[in-house]
Amino acid sequence: MHSRKLIAILALVTGLAAPGAVFAGPAAADVESCEVEIVEIIAYDVSEKDGKDELRVKIGGNLFPNNGWVNARNGDVLGPGSFGDPVALLEVDDGDLAVSLREVTPPYVNDGYNLGTAYASATQCSNLDPGYFVEDEDYIEGNVNGNSNKHYDYAIRLRLIGRSG
Repeated sequence: MHSRKLIAILALVTGLAAPGAVFAGPAAADVESCEVEIVEIIAYDVSEKDGKDELRVKIGGNLFPNNGWVNARNGDVLGPGSFGDPVALLEVDDGDLAVSLREVTPPYVNDGYNLGTAYASATQCSNLDPGYFVEDEDYIEGNVNGNSNKHYDYAIRLRLIGRSG
């Protein structure tokens, strides 16, 4: 009786199969969750007279960066590293995951004013295969406390990566 390992080794030695293609594992499991990460935040129009907004991001119930804020000026493209590489887990059965963009007033760093919310979609997540990803972009715009002199406009791009188990 030959073991699968022995057959795989013989197939590789004799050149009958390519490495990595021999005896593939079991079929991929269904996605149960997605890792949600920020790809970028684009500042199209900031609301402050000084030409910059002081931002934090709330994802998975946590604020990022952990301490402090990120300055955003018109035209800035802020990567995940600017916010401390925030990541959250979206469970497919729990529904969409909210990612809110918050403006704070230094030097007091707290939750701040919610500029708006982007959502990581549980439906998009459930349609992924494990290890595959999809990116989604949401636009956030408005006026701080209804004041048209404090208009803002941002785009948030999120990446959802399928996970099994």
